[in-house]
Amino acid sequence: MGTRTNSVAKLEDPLALEPHAVDQHYELGVILLKANQFDAAAMHFHRAVELKPDDAESYNGLGAIAYARGASDEAIRLFQQSVRARDNALAHYNLGRTFAGARRLDEAVAQYEAALAMKSDDPDAHAALGAVLIEAHPVPVDISVSTPAATPGVDLRNLQYP
Repeated sequence: MGTRTNSVAKLEDPLALEPHAVDQHYELGVILLKANQFDAAAMHFHRAVELKPDDAESYNGLGAIAYARGASDEAIRLFQQSVRARDNALAHYNLGRTFAGARRLDEAVAQYEAALAMKSDDPDAHAALGAVLIEAHPVPVDISVSTPAATPGVDLRNLQYP
């Protein structure tokens, strides 16, 4: 916690000199968000958006706070605002998570696909998309399929194992 406290102090000091520093408000919001200090983080993200209405990252931060508080509709609105401000993979991913949590699986798939179209090497988006696709479109599994052990006349003594 000491490192975050020092980081907050370093960012707050310049803010006293430059109250219109959008980047500093955003960075301070991120640090406070990671420390679960949602009210303080929201204050800085809101200030960044006041100063720069198209600040996609701050809308994303506000969406993350709403998501953490269980306010799905508000989170969706804020993540969509982030995408409108600047189309970005992180907001699409977060929209996918929020839609998945709200059981809006087709919308979640669309958002994960949009995130991957922008950042195709994102393992989290790939895993989340796979999980939602399995949940949205389950494939029936026939467990009565024959296995070598269940097949008469198969000699298991000759099987090779890695």
